[in-house]
Amino acid sequence: MAKLMQNVVFEEGEYETIDSPETISNILSHLRDKRIYLYLSQKEYESGATVLVGVSSNFIDIDKPLDWPEQKRLPVRVHFKDGTNIRSHFTANVKAINENMLTMTMPSEIFRQQRRANFRIDMPHGSIISFNRKDENYEFAVVEDLGAGGVRVRIESVDRLVEGDDDAITDIVVTIPPRTSTNSNTGQTPPHVLSLSHGKIVREIIDENKTNTLGIQFLLSSIEEKLVLGFVRRMEFEILRSGSRIG
Repeated sequence: MAKLMQNVVFEEGEYETIDSPETISNILSHLRDKRIYLYLSQKEYESGATVLVGVSSNFIDIDKPLDWPEQKRLPVRVHFKDGTNIRSHFTANVKAINENMLTMTMPSEIFRQQRRANFRIDMPHGSIISFNRKDENYEFAVVEDLGAGGVRVRIESVDRLVEGDDDAITDIVVTIPPRTSTNSNTGQTPPHVLSLSHGKIVREIIDENKTNTLGIQFLLSSIEEKLVLGFVRRMEFEILRSGSRIG
């Protein structure tokens, strides 16, 4: 087990565990505000789709499924997809049942299924990539998405960057503005910066709108591979902490 960041633990098995109260509250608030479907399960029972309707400091309220077994006050496992579209679940105790509502304890942990290596996250406005190619430096201000394997960049140009097989690039720097706006000490949250040595342009498509889209593959050392995976996970958890959503 290794710490990725404060209150986020990466497990060796199938799940990542979130135990930060602030992050848990943001995830639950997102589920409530977006009315994302939840599914409840107990021994010998699985519900249809329902929704979270209330979040307080100690309890959550869930719309009671029509077929809810009235006497069931055993712990409930709640399944859902979070703000990064990851299958997740938590366990909570049922504290009260009325005609329309299940009141449960606030969960202390949320378990998220681990991401596949080629998962990509959309980049916020203001993300920038720069790299060198043929002793010339390029910088582009529309970074569309990024994953452990590479990045997609959009250019307002009809001129091709790559001609023939000379697609190698070096000194790649991706700069991503924070999704949270302030830092309690400085008043500013610094951008996230990812620096890598080598890559190549594997795709270049110019569409009918005169937009050139580059697909850039990272050519990673073993150390850089761990760096990028950690970087992508930090971006995921920042989305969860901010209560926003990918895309």
